Amino acid sequence: MAYTIGWHNWPLVVGSSVFPFLFLYIFEPFTLYTITDPFYKLSLISGFAAGPPFCVIFMIEILGRIFSKVYHEKGWTVGSEILFVMGLILLIAICNFANVVLQHSDKIPATAKGFGMMLLFTAIISFFPAVTFVWFRYYRLNRQYSRPAKVMETALVEEKQTVNNQTVITHSVLTLLAENGKDKIVLTPQNLCYIEADDNYVTVVYQESDGKLKKELLRSSLSKVESQIQFTYIRRCHRSYMVNLQRVYKVSGNAQGYKLHLWQVAEPLPVSRGYAKQVVLAS
Repeated sequence: MAYTIGWHNWPLVVGSSVFPFLFLYIFEPFTLYTITDPFYKLSLISGFAAGPPFCVIFMIEILGRIFSKVYHEKGWTVGSEILFVMGLILLIAICNFANVVLQHSDKIPATAKGFGMMLLFTAIISFFPAVTFVWFRYYRLNRQYSRPAKVMETALVEEKQTVNNQTVITHSVLTLLAENGKDKIVLTPQNLCYIEADDNYVTVVYQESDGKLKKELLRSSLSKVESQIQFTYIRRCHRSYMVNLQRVYKVSGNAQGYKLHLWQVAEPLPVSRGYAKQVVLAS
């Protein structure tokens, strides 16, 4: 999942400052232990801790607004995550280099070699917290986005049980009228698989008495067709799809979206965020 703009990033901002300060102050790596002046050492370490928060804010808040398409969920991949972390480390190294050059130029000169040394030091210090942060972020998001799928599967099972107990529904007929009020499709609601919007038409996919799937076109919008359906187990799952929850046998997907797998239907149907709650509450 991409990094989003907002106040929820403050733990990362604060942590990016606290960790390097404590690490450098306690362990004194990279010849810091040779500095005898405590006030000078503290100012140098404080400089190392002051830069990372601004780097994080720049990478998320500023670049997130400039490259909004890249920071979008659909465009964010594992490669994007790696590039983000590498870019953040590079930016922090630049800030650290400036801090050292201004306060301690005799140790690391203002040269390409000096910057290379600072980049190496920054990468070494950042490696373990970066790996830990990425793993924790993956673990948290994986739990967050895998939970709805289980809830949806439970809701679908309960929906099927509820419908099976309603014997009156088994004798019902579903009639879908076209916009002209003349053309219509009549079928048993349990045999409906899904309805798909197709420009000014809708495609109604259902199972015939011989078990084969049939597709019929009806000139109407999906919203108008939806208003004609009173069966609770036939729900809108996407702006272009309605689905019969009785036909769903599996829910799959990830953080970028869930999919409904239907019996006898080759391609799964997408579930958009706007309609996911309707599927969850369908029981």
